[in-house]
Amino acid sequence: MEKIELVTVLKGHNDKVWQAKWNSNGSLICSCGADKKICVYSKDNNGQWKYDTLDEEVHSRTVRSVAFSPDNNFIASSSFDSTTAIWMKNDENAYEYIASLEGHENEVKSVAWSASGSLVATCSRDKSVWIWEVEGDDDFECLSVLQEHTQDVKMVAWHPFDEILVSASYDDTIRVWKDNEDDWYCADTLEGHISTVWAVDFNATGDLLASVSDDMTIRIWKCFKVEGTTESKWKSVAVLKGYHTRPIYSVSWSKLNNKLATCGGDNYIRIFELDEENSKEDQLSFKLIASKQNGHSESDINSVMWSTDKENPDLLLTAGDDNNVKLWKVNF
Repeated sequence: MEKIELVTVLKGHNDKVWQAKWNSNGSLICSCGADKKICVYSKDNNGQWKYDTLDEEVHSRTVRSVAFSPDNNFIASSSFDSTTAIWMKNDENAYEYIASLEGHENEVKSVAWSASGSLVATCSRDKSVWIWEVEGDDDFECLSVLQEHTQDVKMVAWHPFDEILVSASYDDTIRVWKDNEDDWYCADTLEGHISTVWAVDFNATGDLLASVSDDMTIRIWKCFKVEGTTESKWKSVAVLKGYHTRPIYSVSWSKLNNKLATCGGDNYIRIFELDEENSKEDQLSFKLIASKQNGHSESDINSVMWSTDKENPDLLLTAGDDNNVKLWKVNF
């Protein structure tokens, strides 16, 4: 039996698929791609995945990122057309377009909902990160425009329960953003990667952050409390290198089984776990436990995400340049 075995291939796109995401309970999958399409997959009565395509007139260019709200009632999609669209679930359980978040000057690369569902973050090639507040179903107000990055911002990700945001950039840094009475500020800058940081993801408890880069390394950062203050600082506690031979585009830290998955331009999916025996408080060790070569034939693998379904924590979702979304079962 293969460690990482293919469960099914989800068709629907006719160009590169940039991202595929589960909703919060694993009952739906949303994907987006260079064909400007957003597909929402659900299971029919026979347990087979089927898909609906959201209104294709909404975005005029590549859709780069999608995200479900924590309550699964909304989807946000960000596009190279410089907008972020908001879609709301209607009475027929279909998602319909209700609002557009506008203000970025260039391609919007990533969108993410906070754990409370009350905030949305977006980031762009215009070097900025925007934070939006959900005022009502179709009313979103921009709270803050954060402009400390010096280059294209590739990804935003929220802490699993606190209102702390991280952003990853072409300027090789990760920034940590916090809120002081609606005044958002850069609380920390994480430096160590020597090329573009493509993606970041927190672990379930939010005290560790994984980042992946064009420099072909995976870094693990840990949050340490600063004695005598309420502040905290992030420090690099592990560097995993030699596992990917091309840029690493995506990382997912399972909130259910604590395993780490990565993928990238070398067509590999890699899975790691913490090696507790060889780890110290300020120096963690990880071991490779599974690999899949040519997961998307010989194409780049653009995104990976662990299942959010408590009944099926060992499922993995990937999206690639071969126009496919794939569902995998990881056998430990």
